[in-house]
Amino acid sequence: MPERVAPICCVPTSSPWKSPPASPASRPGGFHRHGFHPTSLCGAFGATVGAGLLMGLDAQQIGMAQGIVLSMAGGSLEFLEDGAWTKRLHPGWAASSALTAATMAKHGFVGPKAAYEGRFGLYSLYLRDGAPAGLADACAGLGESWEIENVSVKPLPGLPHDPCRRRCRRRDLRRAWPFG
Repeated sequence: MPERVAPICCVPTSSPWKSPPASPASRPGGFHRHGFHPTSLCGAFGATVGAGLLMGLDAQQIGMAQGIVLSMAGGSLEFLEDGAWTKRLHPGWAASSALTAATMAKHGFVGPKAAYEGRFGLYSLYLRDGAPAGLADACAGLGESWEIENVSVKPLPGLPHDPCRRRCRRRDLRRAWPFG
């Protein structure tokens, strides 16, 4: 495992703490296969790094915050079975957990140090077979290759691969789009 790096665009790769690589290269569908929603699960870890930076935490505090948020992160895909509304709370819950974890770490609360690779860390618990095989590949090019160039704007809610929704969204977007 690379030494404590954070694969987010605003963090130098020389940082002594890390955030989990959630890119497709790290483990395509790994969290999904085990029933976890990556938006909620990985989002909590990434948001914790961001919250820690904004709060002015030092490297040790951000590391503690990552350990703390391990106990808060989650997000079941069970909503897919019956259309439950719980998916809607996942991004907000991740952000709330991040702010709570960063605040606790700022005030000296101690979290586990091996939040990702530990015996009961993120990878062991949520992937069930430890660190992703593609982890080294996912971390290759950190600080040089930016995934931000491969994202798109999602102007309306819904799954992008649903053709009916896609047609409806295009129609609605043309009506609502203020730029012509």
